[in-house]
Parts: sequence; C-alpha cells; structure tokens
Amino acid sequence: MKRIIFLLAMLLIAFGLQAQKGVFDISYGDPWPKADSLLAEYNFFARDIDGAMVKYYCRNIDPMVEAVILYIEPTHHTVVGWFVKHWHYLEAEDVEIIVNRLVEIHGEPTHYDHDTDQLIWVFTPDRTVHVLYVSDDSFCVFYKDSQHQDLFTVSLDRYLEEDLEGIVDEEPAEPETE
Repeated sequence: MKRIIFLLAMLLIAFGLQAQKGVFDISYGDPWPKADSLLAEYNFFARDIDGAMVKYYCRNIDPMVEAVILYIEPTHHTVVGWFVKHWHYLEAEDVEIIVNRLVEIHGEPTHYDHDTDQLIWVFTPDRTVHVLYVSDDSFCVFYKDSQHQDLFTVSLDRYLEEDLEGIVDEEPAEPETE
C-alpha cells in the first residue's frame, strides 16, 4: 500500500513539475542563457535590460506576440517569471487559440478572478500563470513566482505605455482574411 501511495505521489510531483513549463518552452528556474536560447529559437532577441527585466522582441515581427519579458533572479540568473504581450489588434479567435494552447500545456484554469478579469492557473502556492488584458487592450500571459515578488514591482504599466517606436520598425500588418 505504501508503495502505491509513493508511486502516486511521484506521478503527481512529476505532473506538477511538467505543468510549470510554459509558453516558449520556458520553465521556472531555467538558467537565463537557456531561456534566451529558447526565445532565440522563436526568433526573439534581447533588446533591453532593466534591472531584473530582460525585454525580447521578434527579429521579423511576430504576427501575434509583440514582446516577451523575462524576470531574472539576480543572484543565480534563473527565470522566476515571464510576461508575453500580444498585439492589441488580435481578434477573439486569436485569443481563443492562445487560451486553448495554455489549456493544452497546463490543463483547465484553476481560478477566475472576477475583480481583475483574469484566468489563473495555480501550480504551487507561489507559482501561477495569469491571462489578462492590459490598458492598451493587449492580451497578455504572465507567469510569476511570488517568492520573488520584489522583482515584479517594476510597473508593467510603465513598460506597456512605452513608445515602442525604434524598438520595432513598424507594427505588423493585420493578418489577411480569406
């Protein structure tokens, strides 16, 4: 009986660890160079470093993702969170694709916050992923480890309201519909 309980516990732990791998195949605790390489595979490059935040932009303008921010723990240089900002012009169908992909990766959301209009997946008491709209109507996915809350205190609004002119040459054309 103890062996069965132990095996079930190990399976749950393995499932829980797998659930913490997210979009762009990034995982909590990844070394920064590994996460950087994973983003490079998707053609994103580091453009700006602001404290614990490293901002990535696509070389060829991704049709759905405007930018990715990695939050790096400064002592060990590991990923403690990441924020994916999608273009503000995405249609409902695009958002549905993104949410469906998150469900494929993480299963059904564990919580919906009516006050903030966020879908939330809770992996551990500290590690969560939130999907939300921000002030410029961009759909965003935010992975965060609350044990490092101090690294997230840099205002996301400041980043979101920055003029991206010069960082990306132009806003991509809206996808053609047939």
